[in-house]
Amino acid sequence: MPTSTVMMERLKPIWARVMNRSAADAEPSDNFFTLGGTPAKARELFGEIEKECGRKLPVFTVVQLPTLGELAELLERSDTPEFPTITLLREGHQEPAIFVTHGLGSSVLDLCQMVKHLDTSNPVFGIQAKGSDLKSEPLRSVPDMADFYAAAIQKTRPHGPYFLVGYSFGGVVMFETARRLTAKGERVAFLGIVEGYPYREFLPTSEKLRIKSRLLKRHATILSRIPMNKKIGYLTKGTEREAYSSWDDSGNPGKRPPNVTFADADRRRQSEELALKSYTPGYYDGKIHFVRAEEKIASFPSSPRGAWGTFTREIVTDITPGDHFQILSRHYEGLARILSRRLKESLSEALSSENRRRPQ
Repeated sequence: MPTSTVMMERLKPIWARVMNRSAADAEPSDNFFTLGGTPAKARELFGEIEKECGRKLPVFTVVQLPTLGELAELLERSDTPEFPTITLLREGHQEPAIFVTHGLGSSVLDLCQMVKHLDTSNPVFGIQAKGSDLKSEPLRSVPDMADFYAAAIQKTRPHGPYFLVGYSFGGVVMFETARRLTAKGERVAFLGIVEGYPYREFLPTSEKLRIKSRLLKRHATILSRIPMNKKIGYLTKGTEREAYSSWDDSGNPGKRPPNVTFADADRRRQSEELALKSYTPGYYDGKIHFVRAEEKIASFPSSPRGAWGTFTREIVTDITPGDHFQILSRHYEGLARILSRRLKESLSEALSSENRRRPQ
């Protein structure tokens, strides 16, 4: 029996369980996304593959190799291939391209559902952080990450206008990437930040005080609701507090899903957390299109203007249902509608500007 057939037969029952299909009907051409694959299913799929085949692969592998046959071929290899920094998430016949990036410790996989619902004819590329492949060393500062992103973007599209969107920590990196590109004389026509904030130590004093007050209230609420034998650990150990990260700010367990970061990205996540804490934003002479979650998190600033007002010329804010995590996992269609509208406005402005610049 050929090796490819052997691996296919090992994968079929895993694929069938995760995708809720019959193993007998599984075909090499079966596409993860066409069959309704989600980030949660991808995590389950690759967790099962690791147990069955002993291979630990980044979950975003399914973005590059979405079919059952492609995954089987990959698992036949003894090495994991190099994945590109930039991946085409959605084809489009119009220019310019749109570049999007993910949150802290996460991957472009988390953006796929939102990107699928964007109302645009422009190609959409996802930018993956260095170290996501579980092989290369993660970068340790936001400026280094921004240089890495800017180089990857310009390799794909040497010149602007550029349309950039970043979620959470990715929004902070995209902010610095926009500064890097404009410093090179390139035009950034759109900078979208979705629920991304500078670290609180770099916020105005009034914002820092508001955050501290909300955090104290949240901790007090959680302490009042957990068993006595858990209280000391909660107060003294960060790892103990992490167990309650899925509780909302009113102390309701399980309302908000845990951070969508993946266990296979712990090393990179730690690097990115340190990078955020050490990053002092510079000034960006442009406009930020900010999308804020309707449900606020205690550790976040009270408003986008309070967070970014001193670092940019103009901020336009939209609000979408859900909290920081749910806007991608549950409310991605609403987020896509907001971004589609704002992107269309900026694309139209960029086209008009280009037409005015052309010689008559």
